Amino acid sequence: MGDVKELAKNKIVWYISIVMLIGYGFYSSTAYFTPYLTEVMGVSVTDSGFLSAVRTYLLLLLTPLGGWIADRVFHSTSRWLTVGFLVLAALFGAVMILPSNISAAFASVFTLIPSAFVMMTYGLIASLIPEARIKKALTGTAVGIASTVGYLPDSFYSVMFGSWLDKHGAAGLPNQRRGGGDPAENEKFLPHHLLGRGCGRNFERAEENMRCQRVCVSVPHRRPHLPGQRDSDAPPSSEAGGAAESEIS
Repeated sequence: MGDVKELAKNKIVWYISIVMLIGYGFYSSTAYFTPYLTEVMGVSVTDSGFLSAVRTYLLLLLTPLGGWIADRVFHSTSRWLTVGFLVLAALFGAVMILPSNISAAFASVFTLIPSAFVMMTYGLIASLIPEARIKKALTGTAVGIASTVGYLPDSFYSVMFGSWLDKHGAAGLPNQRRGGGDPAENEKFLPHHLLGRGCGRNFERAEENMRCQRVCVSVPHRRPHLPGQRDSDAPPSSEAGGAAESEIS
């Protein structure tokens, strides 16, 4: 406990903890590019899943590049992380204000850029410990304190983002004009089962779904109102003024 008290008074340990909190926060946030691409930009679930795998695993190969930049360009991990976090804040802000008329392909590629910077920064956070010149005998305790603070996003990010999505649907995601916008506006265009979830690319898809429902869903056939007049809902095989064959059988 004496080591913990000693490190708790060390400002460097808290600096590392905050840096880890920010870095892991950015890393966790990239997971929500998946619902953004599917619900807002209309990317298929298959393609969005593939992009998620690219963000999570393939871009991890960029971590050595981040280390090279920290060593050869900035000559300091802390300096590189400071610059990298500022760039990440700008990139995430850019995603929030992407125009609604961009293509889904452009949006998909654009979301890979902040994901790449995340991997080039998040993977280097642990290297701050030796740079902070903490005693080797206290390194394990220092990493434990920093990890306790740094991984706090796991305790509230899912709940926070989940509550936003449950409450607002696709409107809880950036650039939601393609679907899932204002619920009162959606009510004019979307089928009831799509309200609050977004409708992929735009309202035309929802209207196409409604047309399909009107054509494909079986409905009870009504008798025509006037003798000799065919009801618009009656099948061609039904006689004027009589019941449909499907009803007789």
